[in-house]
Amino acid sequence: KASIGDTVYFSLSSAIDAAQAGQTITLLADLSSSEIIVLDKAITLDGNGKTLTSTAGRAINVSGADGVTIKNLTIDAKGERAINIIQNATNVTIDNVTATAANYTVNVASSASNAIVAITNSNLTGLNVVNVAAEGANVTITGGKLTCNDQNADEGYSALALNKDAKNGTITAADVTFDIKGDSVKATNQAEGGTITI
Repeated sequence: KASIGDTVYFSLSSAIDAAQAGQTITLLADLSSSEIIVLDKAITLDGNGKTLTSTAGRAINVSGADGVTIKNLTIDAKGERAINIIQNATNVTIDNVTATAANYTVNVASSASNAIVAITNSNLTGLNVVNVAAEGANVTITGGKLTCNDQNADEGYSALALNKDAKNGTITAADVTFDIKGDSVKATNQAEGGTITI
């Protein structure tokens, strides 16, 4: 299913276990997972154009690591979240990723305060497509497309959201296409001192 250099692994989890900081794991085939894939070290997951289909509540947790990159991957998340950034993870790069989730497509959780996240050339679809709940988090989005599928006026989802816990958080989007369904709005800012710039 995956390789590190010339070494082939029969599962992604075994490749993650074996990977050292700074190494790249390359997917060799599409894969399905009912368990959360945890990236907890400074590694690159190169999807190599493959698809991860996940039935877990979170497809990928980036946990406690400084310098994780996820690129060239399609994520079909049947559960609530596609990429979930938690536990003081920072310097996360998401590049050339196509991801769909039932709720949050990329979520920066409150436990990842001051996280720095760069999303480039990615097509993301969900309810709160990029949701930030971490105090002081800095998220930049460059290129790509954000599709918000909110259909219920009472829910108030949005393509970009700073949760009330994300005090002084920032989201900056440039050269991004927004596809806004139903009653959704392009951006909401509920956080004290937070800023969303499009």
